[in-house]
Amino acid sequence: MSEPTHVPSDPVGSFQLSGVRAELARTVDRHMLVLAGPGSGKTHLLSAHAVWIASQRRGGVLLLTFSHRAAREMESRVRRAIASLEQARLVTASTLHAWCLSVLRVHGQFLKLPSTLEMLEKEDVDLLASDVAVRAGLSADATRGYSGWLEEYRRERTEWKRHQLFESLQLEIDEEMRRQGTLDPGAVIRWTVDLLLNFDVVRASIRHHRPFVLVDEGQDCDAMQLELLELLVGRDQKSHLFLVMDPDQSLYGWRGANARAVLQWARSLGPREEMLTENYRCAPRIQALATMILGRAVALPLSLEGRTFLIEHPDVQAEAEALTKSVQTRWNSEERGTIAVLARADWRIKVLRSKLESAGIPVRRSLRIERSLDEEIAVEAICAVNAWKQQSEPDVVRAFLRDRLGVDVSAVQTVGDEHSLGELVNEPRWSALRSASTSRPTPSQLLSEVIKLLMLVLPVESDVPTIAEKHRTVRGFLTGVSGEARRTADTSREGVFVGTFHGAKGLEFDRVIVLGCEDGVVPDWRSDTDPARLEEERRALFVGVTRAAKTVLVTFVRSRDGRIQEPSRFLPLPEDTIWSLR
Repeated sequence: MSEPTHVPSDPVGSFQLSGVRAELARTVDRHMLVLAGPGSGKTHLLSAHAVWIASQRRGGVLLLTFSHRAAREMESRVRRAIASLEQARLVTASTLHAWCLSVLRVHGQFLKLPSTLEMLEKEDVDLLASDVAVRAGLSADATRGYSGWLEEYRRERTEWKRHQLFESLQLEIDEEMRRQGTLDPGAVIRWTVDLLLNFDVVRASIRHHRPFVLVDEGQDCDAMQLELLELLVGRDQKSHLFLVMDPDQSLYGWRGANARAVLQWARSLGPREEMLTENYRCAPRIQALATMILGRAVALPLSLEGRTFLIEHPDVQAEAEALTKSVQTRWNSEERGTIAVLARADWRIKVLRSKLESAGIPVRRSLRIERSLDEEIAVEAICAVNAWKQQSEPDVVRAFLRDRLGVDVSAVQTVGDEHSLGELVNEPRWSALRSASTSRPTPSQLLSEVIKLLMLVLPVESDVPTIAEKHRTVRGFLTGVSGEARRTADTSREGVFVGTFHGAKGLEFDRVIVLGCEDGVVPDWRSDTDPARLEEERRALFVGVTRAAKTVLVTFVRSRDGRIQEPSRFLPLPEDTIWSLR
């Protein structure tokens, strides 16, 4: 693709930034530290900054975040704003883990890692750990929750004393993952740090090709991820750091995130520091409520726009019934907008979720995109064909044929002219293939026929083939797409979003119901003796409330499990004027 004859004089004009945001988007002569609150347009600003750098051809841009949804959103904004393909290629938008995995695939030979390396999701790590335990003559329960233990072990190192079998099992599990060409998410970061720390040529190459490092949600970095950023940026003034963070939205201290350490490191670089406090999402009354939740004073004029309600219910059942009616009324109205029901923990939301579903209200249970079985099989089929052609994972392909298509594997291994496609495919759902085909295919041809059939039933707008093409192998799809890249939060999809404060981070809705705000739930009673954890609980509620643009409805019950309950200590008193009159 050649350069267009006309390049806009202001490449970031389409972002419609003004004031300090417009200036920040065009500043590249020094490091930048931006403290940005909820709804302040930080994703917009980061995208605009990346576009400006690329348009000036200053060098490659590495745009890192912790959410696949945010990475896709920023990548989309960058691509729409840049007319030149050459300039667009200067920007890499990715999650931190996905980018590290790509680095290990390219440079992993220095660490004796394969170029086909894949990252396992936590669930897959737990399954692999269970298999290793069984082979070692132990119960599968010996490694229950292994992925969670692993994160804790790596944070606390030698002080970790939870399980006497852990250290020996960890070595065996790590070896098994290496043998399979896989790594757990924590190891992906750790190996990348080791690579950059011990191989100057790799570190120099990455800094040369990607001297502009833009980071979103910096408050979520743990010690290892912070060390990675330090290695990427360095201190030789040849790199440019643009770090966006919000300490008020730091929710992951329990897994090692340290916003204070990130802030200290960033300030040690001598950056220009700006604070973005203007909230483009939340109505002023909701902003005021959120500020009060953080324990800060606000001046509250009665004319504030937005609606905030605090509602008491007798018990959990009464709460669920009342909220179901409320949601149903809103859902059936012409101006229902987007709706979310959020809680501190999933257990506290189960009763309402069940009642919403029983009432016929579409419920989005998680951040995953739900695909039909046909779509899932189509993606796996495409991956399997690619894998078979590359002769990279014959065992996985045979497993796919056997488990997903009901194919006689022994027949596949000895397929010849005497075997027809119909004879190989046994499952009733593929009767169309049986009756339509008279060919005698090889396994690769068989899968190609499956794809053709499925493409006839998939929706025109389906992105299944595109997603599949991004993954080299079936395992890559199963551990990558199904576990990570499929995590998205497209709030335009039909349905009431039901989830936790943590799961809704980064999203926004017109109306948010914040459920179960009893003291002991918000904050969790276990945080009472831990001041740092108690403040993190406060920030979690802050995040939940600031998902709302127009209306937030906070509820608590007076009785739960036979015990009298009080509203959360983080909430203003029921008689406070912050609450709207019903």
